[in-house]
Amino acid sequence: MEMDNILNELKSINNRLKKIEQTQNSIEEKLNILQNSVNGIENDIYEEDYEFEIVCPYCNAEFVEDISSKTNIKCPECNNTIELDWNVDNEEDD
Repeated sequence: MEMDNILNELKSINNRLKKIEQTQNSIEEKLNILQNSVNGIENDIYEEDYEFEIVCPYCNAEFVEDISSKTNIKCPECNNTIELDWNVDNEEDD
């Protein structure tokens, strides 16, 4: 009888351990998904390239250009030079 009690207790402990293991696996999967999301957000925030969609003021051509540290770009359609104004001051605010 005592042996049966011990075996039942061991089965119960084993079942609880399996549930804990399943819960832990589920939590690890969720953490991995969350970590991938955080990595994606970090990449978006700290991305080194500065690609922007630009509409040429001369011919209305739309194109994407990496404008990091540039003051001028050339339109691939009409070859006009487009000056990039990095001055953030707004005349209306004065």
